[in-house]
Amino acid sequence: MTEKCFTRQLNRDDVIRGLVQLREAWREAADGIPLVDVQTSVGLFLLDVANMIGLLPEEAALVVGEDTYTESPQLAFLELAEA
Repeated sequence: MTEKCFTRQLNRDDVIRGLVQLREAWREAADGIPLVDVQTSVGLFLLDVANMIGLLPEEAALVVGEDTYTESPQLAFLELAEA
């Protein structure tokens, strides 16, 4: 995959709102464990962020790396969200 420069602007307020929602989802999933103590895959977390800000599949693959993107169990979710 060659790196491309994508020119879509993100609204700062929307990104902040999305990150807050992502944090709340992680807090709920952590079931009482402080988020600082939660261990997770960095690749999957980056994929969550890429999904939250609405990256295109090519952009998400660039962010998380081609291998992580193609092996991710969340990939099916991203493809369904775009349909």
